[in-house]
Amino acid sequence: MEASTKPLTPFSKYQGVRLNGRFIESNELNQIEGQDQFEMEIISYCIDLFDESETIFIQTSGSTGNPKSLEFPKSALIQSASVTNEYFGLNPKSKSLLSLPLNYVAAKLMVVRAIIGGYNLSTVAPKANPLKDLNELISFVPMTPHQVKSILGESPEAFDKVETVLLGGGEVLSELRAQLLQLNPHFYVGFGMAETLTHFALSKINSEDTTIYKVLPDARISTDERGCLIINRSGITKNDLVTNDLIELTEEGFKWLGRIDNLINSGGVKVIPEEVEKLLSPKIDSRFFVSGIPNSLLGQKVALFIEGKKEIKLDDIAFSSVYQKPKEIIHLEKFLYTESGKVRRAETVKSWLESNGD
Repeated sequence: MEASTKPLTPFSKYQGVRLNGRFIESNELNQIEGQDQFEMEIISYCIDLFDESETIFIQTSGSTGNPKSLEFPKSALIQSASVTNEYFGLNPKSKSLLSLPLNYVAAKLMVVRAIIGGYNLSTVAPKANPLKDLNELISFVPMTPHQVKSILGESPEAFDKVETVLLGGGEVLSELRAQLLQLNPHFYVGFGMAETLTHFALSKINSEDTTIYKVLPDARISTDERGCLIINRSGITKNDLVTNDLIELTEEGFKWLGRIDNLINSGGVKVIPEEVEKLLSPKIDSRFFVSGIPNSLLGQKVALFIEGKKEIKLDDIAFSSVYQKPKEIIHLEKFLYTESGKVRRAETVKSWLESNGD
């Protein structure tokens, strides 16, 4: 009588996961208790990865619409993770750190990278400063700009123990870029979304003020008639994925200009809020954004929304045109945010209009 064999699954070739210094074999995951709630969540996720199902569900962030659940073949996660491991030279001798909520696609993919790369994944329950008690050298860590800012404020010397930081979850403005250039790690900014299983393009932070994203080998990009990005990542995106990201194609990759759904039409002149924000960022140290609000003469006028009561003078800022200069400055006590910490621009503006609009 033939012995029954366990069916091959996408993760069958991998023996387990190296988590916080101990190797846990895939068939022992159900028997392991995590050291804390975060490690328990990661172990539970690993059980899902190693089970017999061919697919897994990933939640979108909701930053550009309502959150939704996307189904991917597990082979797609392995593909995305493999490309990142190869790009950054991560191998079994590497050490990684994770301190992002596991409902983030960035966190889920970091776990997969560690599994297929065979390297250790140290975990710190998600918090603003995950390096505070760091006592080991780290090869690679994904972070948000908010986390980096917190570390700079509390323990910047902790970055001496980190080789590479991958930033996501928010734009890196000029003031922060200048600070990062003084630190030990190599800092990269990823461009991607849940639909592409994290980044398909990367930009290394250097002395250049302009961020040019270089596309990874498994991705192909183009633009539509609006000038918006189209991405095809064979094996991950089912077809061409049309986005609302305005880009400018370059020889090396592309430059991100902004979101077309944020575009302001002021007297027939199109103003990209993100370009105005780059000019304003050195002058404002609190959270802010630029948006269009209704105006009887222009249709829309450029408005600057600032979180808090910080005053700002616009006269010494070199705007490219008079249309870029905000015609109104609006102070709000608190913006509306997504679960991942991104400002919900449209909802924040709508809320202000409903309570203060003419």
